[in-house]
Amino acid sequence: MCTLFTQEFSKFGNNSTPCTPMKLDANNVQEYLDKVPEERQMAFNKLRQTIIDNLPSGFAEDFSYGYIGFNVPHSL
Repeated sequence: MCTLFTQEFSKFGNNSTPCTPMKLDANNVQEYLDKVPEERQMAFNKLRQTIIDNLPSGFAEDFSYGYIGFNVPHSL
C-alpha cells in the first residue's frame, strides 16, 4: 500500500513520503480527519474512500493507537 500514492505525495516537494506515519494529535476519527495537512488531504481522502468502498460487510472504521483503522466487530 505504501507505493499507492507515491506520485501524489511527490508533487508536494516536502520531506514527507507516503510511508511516513502520520500520527496526529487526535482522539477520534473526525478529529484526525480535521487535522490532516492540506497538502495530504486529496491523497488521504482518496485512499480512505477506496478502503471504505471495498470493506467486507461488517468491518467498521475505528480509531486506535492514534490512527484510523478498520476492524471486524466482535459481533461477527
